Amino acid sequence: MSRGWIVRTTVRVYPAHVRDAKGDEFVGTLLDASEDSAVAFIKELASLVVAGLLSRSRDALSSPVNQVVSDLVRWGAVIAIGRVMVGAIVTEASWGGALGGPETIWAAYIAPALILIAFISHHDKAAGITGLSWCVTEFVVYPQLSLNGWIATLLLPLIGCGVMIFVPRHEPDRGRIAIAIPLLAFAYFVLNEVALVSNPPSGVGFMLPVLVAPLFVPFKPACALGTTLAWLFLAASFLAVPGDHFTLVRAQMFGFAAMVFGLAVFARLALARE
Repeated sequence: MSRGWIVRTTVRVYPAHVRDAKGDEFVGTLLDASEDSAVAFIKELASLVVAGLLSRSRDALSSPVNQVVSDLVRWGAVIAIGRVMVGAIVTEASWGGALGGPETIWAAYIAPALILIAFISHHDKAAGITGLSWCVTEFVVYPQLSLNGWIATLLLPLIGCGVMIFVPRHEPDRGRIAIAIPLLAFAYFVLNEVALVSNPPSGVGFMLPVLVAPLFVPFKPACALGTTLAWLFLAASFLAVPGDHFTLVRAQMFGFAAMVFGLAVFARLALARE
């Protein structure tokens, strides 16, 4: 593995517009440092990585507020729908049983997969239209859900899919493949959710979705806040559940969600003061 390849790969830490303007300069500086000593090269490489991450964070956190809100609603809606799919997959793998009829298969597996594919490939309108059809199917398949259940399951997808259809994003939202990480966290959450029937949650598995969200705040705030928004609607579904130990559950869920939103606000304000 040549140092030239390492340098050119490392420069990709910077946003595209910075690479276009100064990429060659960064490469030249690092290659010059590599001629002096390995220690100097490693030091300059580390400095480049830190500066690149800060630059990318600055770009991510300086988006207009209306764009941030629009993006977090899009991400939140797709994560909420994807959560249903990963929950169905995990439950099926853990407990077995029949997949259900055509409506159930569409609502639990096919539609969420199509929505995820369309969202990741930046076809927001297609994702939104498919998402609205998913909402209709959910209403038909599960008419017995309480009002609390409808709010937790459908309200965010309805809003987010409407935004994707009627408020198109003018610039590509890069890095949408990152949505796989909160979905995997929600899959692990499902494994721990079963214990809530009779016991308070224990360990980090139950809180994993909202624990991974802060990792995205500096570089992909829409993913962090979208994950947390989906989490908040899930937390709302526990408001009407009886049982003293659910007081702790609710406090944890809303408390960690507030922490993520607070962290995002703090990061944006800190950036504004630079």
